[in-house]
Amino acid sequence: MSPSSTGLPPRPSTAAARMMIPRDSFPYKPLPENIDSIRLIILKPREEKEDGSIVRCELSHVTFAQKPRYRALSYTWGDPSDLKVIIVDGLQLRVRANLYSALRHLRAQKPGFLWADAICIDQSN
Repeated sequence: MSPSSTGLPPRPSTAAARMMIPRDSFPYKPLPENIDSIRLIILKPREEKEDGSIVRCELSHVTFAQKPRYRALSYTWGDPSDLKVIIVDGLQLRVRANLYSALRHLRAQKPGFLWADAICIDQSN
């Protein structure tokens, strides 16, 4: 019996289920222990074939010796239960809706590094 005949929504594919990573177990690449460095976000431009709701970004390790210029965002404002999905390094990550909205807005501006505590800090260590 198929899910549609039971009135249930279809189950996500195994690949899609694997891509959704809980925020507290996101597979961060460790920062070098012997070099002062930080993770920064590189927002990817909206792809033409998409409707604009998908936010894609990459994390980049940058040393303080490089004197990176970046804009900082905080996620601590807004409703903590209102979550949206963004794509970070090809994996889905849930963030607060206000951070999601800020990222959507900022990707239309000039490119550059961003730092958002909700994305850049590995909360597990």
